[in-house]
Amino acid sequence: MRPGFERLMVGRLLAGRYEVLEPIGRGGMSLVFRGLDTTLGREVAVKIVSLAQSPDQVLPNLRERFRREAASAARIQHPNVVGIFDYGTDPELELDFIIMELLTGRDLKEELRRNPVLPQPEALRILMDAARGIAAGHRAGIIHRDVKPANIFLAGEDEIEAVRILDFGIAKPLGDDPEHALTTIGHLPHSPAYASPEQIAGTTQLTATSDVYQLGLIGYELLAGQRPYNEHERTRVRAGEDVPLPRTPAWTSVSPALADVVQTALRLNPDERHPDAAAFIEALAAAQSDDGTAYHPGSAPLAASAAEDAPVLAAETDSTALASAAAGVPVIAPSVAPPPVVHPVDELEPAGVPPSRPQRRFAVPGTPVMWIVPLLLLLAVAVWASRRGGSDAPAVAAVAPDSGQL
Repeated sequence: MRPGFERLMVGRLLAGRYEVLEPIGRGGMSLVFRGLDTTLGREVAVKIVSLAQSPDQVLPNLRERFRREAASAARIQHPNVVGIFDYGTDPELELDFIIMELLTGRDLKEELRRNPVLPQPEALRILMDAARGIAAGHRAGIIHRDVKPANIFLAGEDEIEAVRILDFGIAKPLGDDPEHALTTIGHLPHSPAYASPEQIAGTTQLTATSDVYQLGLIGYELLAGQRPYNEHERTRVRAGEDVPLPRTPAWTSVSPALADVVQTALRLNPDERHPDAAAFIEALAAAQSDDGTAYHPGSAPLAASAAEDAPVLAAETDSTALASAAAGVPVIAPSVAPPPVVHPVDELEPAGVPPSRPQRRFAVPGTPVMWIVPLLLLLAVAVWASRRGGSDAPAVAAVAPDSGQL
């Protein structure tokens, strides 16, 4: 988009509802603004996609694809995927936009610029949760196609509270009907440094293994402290050459099991990789379990539970969708929770009946003070008996009053 466009957009109202407040980000084909949903009164992220600059003959097809893919991405509801609220085209400005959840934090690209070598537990947490978000898309039948550090958002101020995948809005539904394929759009979006070999080769029929390859690139960068390939090495990869991964000091500290998972994700042949992101997560979990470096979700605020791993697909409630959502990624080495307290049936209060008062329990003191009262009582009896002239003291008995005396 042209320089100065951001200033022109500030203060505009898109589709009569979304006020553009200030620019907060820029991508190769989009601008992101902080905005306000004037209907609901909440702040949102407004992403304006540069479709209107395309040639007139392809613009209708571009917009059809944009709307179809935005609708598919909006159906993914998962704690590791940024939420998409709305999308459309402003009729007056002819600008295409996506309305998303507004996040606070930084992306992984910025984090790695500040801290190229992260502690291994932190790196694994980020990689696992990023893969969870990608797996949610795969279960919903969508591949991302542009998995890179700039599209992995670390939400939170001081601590990483959550890892969120961005830009599912340019993702591609799996198994597109060839009769409805939009073949005039041109090249598929990707970033050269994080493109899979099949993307570099210009293959249009990508599968989930392309995302797995990109997760492998990010996994190596997180664990090794640098990108796996430079431009020259990417050229060799493009030519079909199997280029070994550099052995950085950080990479040499990675266990053989973890290294094998990443190397499998980076196989040149897509059929030799993990078939999808869920399989990649399972392999990472097994490797961490084997070497004792398991990622414990309960130990970090960014972790998602097993129930959260299953995506909720909006507007789908049939049995197939529910079964797909229930087949979530297993939680990796969870901390063991104490067993629940089970109350016998006869201890439970019936519904609608006020709870009875708890039975009072008296504690028996463990000091000599408890004997003072009986001794004083015996002393009084002895004095009374002596005054009666030395008669035998009567037996002292504790008698409970009968009901008539109450």
